Amino acid sequence: MSSEEIEKVDVEVHGEKFTLRCPAGEGDTFRRAARDVNRAIGDMQNLTGNRLELTKILSLVAINFSHDLIMKEKEFDGRLVKARDQVKTIINKIDAIGDDFS
Repeated sequence: MSSEEIEKVDVEVHGEKFTLRCPAGEGDTFRRAARDVNRAIGDMQNLTGNRLELTKILSLVAINFSHDLIMKEKEFDGRLVKARDQVKTIINKIDAIGDDFS
C-alpha cells in the first residue's frame, strides 16, 4: 500500500492506547470497534462480578464477538440463498413468457 492509502488511528482499549494503521477512510470504523470492545469488556466484567482476570474477560469477549460474526454470516448466507432462489424463479417465469412467444 502506498502512504496515501494508509491512515493512522489512535484508539484506547481498557486503558491501553494504540496507534493503528488502516486503509484510508476506515479510521472511524476502528474507533467504533474500540468503543464496542470497551463496552463489551465492561459488560463482561459486570456480568462476572469482576472476578475474572483480564485475559479471561478478553477471551470471553472475543468468543462472543466471533459467535456474533458467525451467526451474522449464517444469516447472510441464508438470505443469499433465498435471493438466488427468487432470481431463478423470476428467470424461469421470464423464460416461460418467452416460450409463449416462440
